[in-house]
Formats: sequence, C-alpha cells, structure tokens
Amino acid sequence: MMRLLLAVILLLSLPTAAGETQPAASTNCRAVYVADHGWHTGIAVRAVDFDPADKFLANKLQGAEWLEFGWGDAAFYQAEEPSFGIAFMALMTPTEAVMHVHGFDAPPSERYISSKVVRLWLNESGYARLLRRLRADFTLDTAGRVVPIKPGLYRQSHFYRAEGSYSLVRTCNNWTAEALAEGGVVIDPGDATRASDVVQQLKGLASKTCDPT
Repeated sequence: MMRLLLAVILLLSLPTAAGETQPAASTNCRAVYVADHGWHTGIAVRAVDFDPADKFLANKLQGAEWLEFGWGDAAFYQAEEPSFGIAFMALMTPTEAVMHVHGFDAPPSERYISSKVVRLWLNESGYARLLRRLRADFTLDTAGRVVPIKPGLYRQSHFYRAEGSYSLVRTCNNWTAEALAEGGVVIDPGDATRASDVVQQLKGLASKTCDPT
C-alpha cells in the first residue's frame, strides 16, 4: 500500500511540458494559446469557436482546427524582406495595421515547436469576450465582410485589413496583451512592448485553472 501511495505522489509531482498545464477541472474552462515567435506574439483559439460556419474569414482557412491571430504593422508584417527602415517607420509614426490569420491542425505547442507557447485557461464569459475582441479588430467593408489583402506567411494563412494603428506605444505585443486582458487575463498591456514582456507577465498563470463562474 505504501509503495502504491509513493508511486501516485511521484506521478502527481512530475512537471508538465513547457507552456502546458494539466486540463482545467471545470468543463467551463476554455484553452487559449499565446505563441512568442521572437519579436511577435500571436493568440490561437479553436477555429470552430471563432468561425463555426467558415463564413467570417470568407472560407480562406476552411477546415483548420486552430486559428492563430497576429496584429501588426502593414508594411513590416507583409514585407518579403523586412528592413530596418521599414521597422523604424513603423515604430516612429502611427502606421496602418493588418491582421494575419494562420490556420493549422496540430496543437499549437506542436505547430510552433521553435516558439515559446503558453496555454491559458479562460472561463466561458472571458473566452467569449476574447473572441468578440478578435472579430472587432478586423476592418469590415460596407457589406460587413472582412477585407482580404494577400496570402500570409504560411501555407494556410492570410492577411486582412485591421483596425487601429501600429506605433512605438502600441505594438503587436501590446495588442496581444489588450486582447488577453479583454478575456480576463491578469496582464498589463502598457507593459507589453516586446514579446518577452508578454511571456514574462504570463508566467505562473498557465498553471492556474479558470474561475468557472
């Protein structure tokens, strides 16, 4: 009996993979992933939750299990060869923004194996607020449809026109933190200029289950 008890204690004390956590106790808790790609962060949610009928994104990413959203400067984000000059202009003066959406099937921690990936748990109401915020940051045409621009950075991805302006005081990482805060995550968007700032603030939150109320 003592050996069995020790084995159970050992199993419960084993660490989980980086950026991962054990499933939340409540079925009302929803998983959201944040990926740190070095200079840029993105937010990944299940595609069926964001666009169940594959209509909002005009079917360009139809069939994907997951969608990752990244907001940023239009010129730098879409440049085939980003330069210091483009980056400087993006930071020094408010510039037009775009939304990059990437559809994929593998779990985010496996899709972005070379990036830092943190999994967070949101309750149902917080998750719904996050999804509404993501939709609201797309620019819509007069018919209420998203405005596609061009294929994105990956095989199944696309750029869309987005709301807001990119600048030194509002970077892609500030945007990520704003969206997470909208969903109830305890994070300060004003202290999230760099991708590392976002991840640093999320430390310790990944191991907490959400409040199911």
